[in-house]
Amino acid sequence: MALSVVPSQPAIGLPRHWLRLVGFLAAAPAIGLCGFDPSIAAARAALPAAVAGVGAAGVAAPGTDAGTDGCDPDAANAGHAAGGIDAWGVNTRTGGDPWARVERFEPGRGWLRSDADAFFDGTERPLILLVHGNRYEHADALDQALSLARRIGGCGAAPVRPRVVVYSWPSDKQGILLKDSRRKYERARCEAERFARFLGRIEPERPVGILGYSYGALVTLAGIESLANRSRADGAAGPAWVGRPGPVHLVLVASAVRHDALAPWGPYRAAAEGADRIVLLNNSADRALRFFPWVDRGLEVDALGRVGMAAHWLPRGVELRQYDAAAVVGPSHRLSLYLESGGVSRQICSGLLEGLATE
Repeated sequence: MALSVVPSQPAIGLPRHWLRLVGFLAAAPAIGLCGFDPSIAAARAALPAAVAGVGAAGVAAPGTDAGTDGCDPDAANAGHAAGGIDAWGVNTRTGGDPWARVERFEPGRGWLRSDADAFFDGTERPLILLVHGNRYEHADALDQALSLARRIGGCGAAPVRPRVVVYSWPSDKQGILLKDSRRKYERARCEAERFARFLGRIEPERPVGILGYSYGALVTLAGIESLANRSRADGAAGPAWVGRPGPVHLVLVASAVRHDALAPWGPYRAAAEGADRIVLLNNSADRALRFFPWVDRGLEVDALGRVGMAAHWLPRGVELRQYDAAAVVGPSHRLSLYLESGGVSRQICSGLLEGLATE
């Protein structure tokens, strides 16, 4: 079911852009636009006890936080302590080849330098890619990868243990909020070509699930489009990512990308054509995404992560699941709230892993 667009309601006598600016300045200290939450414990304490059965705009909310949803944080942490996760990082913050700086996590020793040859070690294990949002330092990105790996380990949604890798792109905090958000919006679009080269190295037969958060959703979609355009320019029969034998599941959380990005007329149609499943974790109450039209002043459209999209925009055969998580995360834009909520993290895990691979 599609989410309905919530139009702006400017007051009489004041231009809409002035009202947006006043609201942005008032909310700025609290929202951390498209940014990182350094305190998972504080985020968890802010969660409500349960999720409503129906979210805003008539879209089903994603379950409850009562601990009976198949996600067991204690089991996840136990598995982590026993070395039961396979987490990697790819660091593109210095530019160049996206596979030039690879790290892997080793329990008891932390993050160690590695390389692409070790990453592509012949395993056919599914890949789960995390593409983070704005205002992440590299250490933050690695921590978030471990958090995601622990949640996946506790959900029991994968018959085969996946390899989790974070794509750490240059998104460190730079200056005041609005200016920084505009700079990173352009940075995310420029990063697409490097992300395309990153994806192009992955074996076509390998199952892939991608979690794109905030501007990470923009990097993901623009990168797939760039890969498709490169394939067309090289004279291939079709986009390199479209029709690959390995399945592709996209999970987009609080997406800071235009709401018609995947539509037939949208700029990132190839991402829709190359996916087997798309899961949208939206938030109609997100205070950061409310000001998305300010980021690209020439666009002035709502964010996909705030208003969702119409199901009939997707190509036939692509599964769409979308939820409004406002009842769980409230007005926050922080990924930790999505990961630390049992009900929402269940939707993330199942969206990424369900049917991705078999024993």
